[in-house]
Amino acid sequence: MAFRSILIGFGLVFAAGQVSAQAFQHRPDFQIVELESGFLPDPEVVQLRAGGARSAASLAPGCVGMVARRANIELRYEAGASPLVLTSDSPADTSLVVQGPDGRWRCDDDGLDGRNARIVISSPQSGTYRIWLGAFGQPRPIGEVRISEMLGGGRYGPEASDDGRDAPDHAAPPAYGSRRLRAGFTPDPFRRAVTAGGTVDASRVERGCSGFTAIAPSFELTYDAAGMPLAIRANADRDVTLMVNTPDGEWLCDDDGGEGTNAEIRLNAPRSGVYDIWVGVFGGGTAPAVLQITETP
Repeated sequence: MAFRSILIGFGLVFAAGQVSAQAFQHRPDFQIVELESGFLPDPEVVQLRAGGARSAASLAPGCVGMVARRANIELRYEAGASPLVLTSDSPADTSLVVQGPDGRWRCDDDGLDGRNARIVISSPQSGTYRIWLGAFGQPRPIGEVRISEMLGGGRYGPEASDDGRDAPDHAAPPAYGSRRLRAGFTPDPFRRAVTAGGTVDASRVERGCSGFTAIAPSFELTYDAAGMPLAIRANADRDVTLMVNTPDGEWLCDDDGGEGTNAEIRLNAPRSGVYDIWVGVFGGGTAPAVLQITETP
């Protein structure tokens, strides 16, 4: 259940006694948001004007950008077992500064897509989080802060949690080995027997993902592309799913894209690099499966 405050700007009206409601229609600076773990919709999106007259470095060492003198968002959060993911979204270059209930400062610049920021708190505490949306230069741009309990921040790809338990970890050794394949490889298809499934809910990676996977990838493919299409398939007697982290960090997912309840992900123009592959089971549990990699989809 989510509790959302409509106190947009009123906190400053009563605190300063000089800011009119009309001013906030043109320059939203401050919002109070109250959320309880499990809130929907996820992400909660807050639109604000980024930047300000204060250097973020004056708040905590290592922080960058210009921020408002007081936090843009006061997030009153009742934590559960989920991570807390904060991302910024703006056409301008933005940064994030967060002070948690324990007084700890967290900062990020460009951690999401080279322009916007992402902060992942894997084991959040209940309490008040003060959030600044920073920017570089003038004029102050309009931007969004997205508050999520999915490691992708809603529509973005995931980042492994600090404790390694909450999300697929592409840095973990693949459970069923790795192989380098060059375009034109034989035999085609390449096959590898795996055990599909696990305890990680794939929907926390991206809204379109489904099934349950292990933390470590099932298999790691290093592919040398040369203009050939590439297909990755998972076949089993159970309803299986696929999740792939591509060389450019994009997450691709499929359920039932192959024959029957099998999964298939097709890449018409694959890039050279490392593909981490998870084979999941829809509905949970584990099952024997065969992973296939082919250039003749």
